[in-house]
Amino acid sequence: MGAHFKMQVLAYGHLLQTLHPDKPVRRGFLYLIPTREAVPVPFTAHLQRQLDKALTQMAAIAQAQQLPAPPDTPARCVDCEFAAL
Repeated sequence: MGAHFKMQVLAYGHLLQTLHPDKPVRRGFLYLIPTREAVPVPFTAHLQRQLDKALTQMAAIAQAQQLPAPPDTPARCVDCEFAAL
């Protein structure tokens, strides 16, 4: 399971924390369809740093109004939901 999926779950956790500040959100879950299992994703300090870095990069891209560079590994685009756009 890729780090980008974990960061997305953490971002959702932050949204929940914003809505319910009195209830700490310490983990999320990713549901793996092929195995039909929910895998816990603990919200670690390392994952938080990765998300912070990604958000900083996204803000810089938005501020500069430039498209990000294509991925170094085109194989990632095979399963991308935006590939058909």
